[in-house]
Amino acid sequence: MRSLRALPRSRRFVNERGVFDETLARTDTLFAVAEATWRAELARQVGSDRIDAYVMRPEGRGEPHTLLRTAFEVRENAYRAWRRARGLD
Repeated sequence: MRSLRALPRSRRFVNERGVFDETLARTDTLFAVAEATWRAELARQVGSDRIDAYVMRPEGRGEPHTLLRTAFEVRENAYRAWRRARGLD
């Protein structure tokens, strides 16, 4: 896997001073991967055609100590980090 430093620097990861911000890039990538992982596990359990029906429901979070719940919690942590990096919290 390539490091984030090897990836092209997108303008969306430029902070308010006009400087590339690795934290913005890292949190964006981590959230995207966590979201995809959670959705993949949700699709595995409920079927890919039913994901949208479960995204906002408690069942979409999974039961405690399950892979779905772990994926959901990782996604939530990644989302909080994404928001913090952008000064939204």
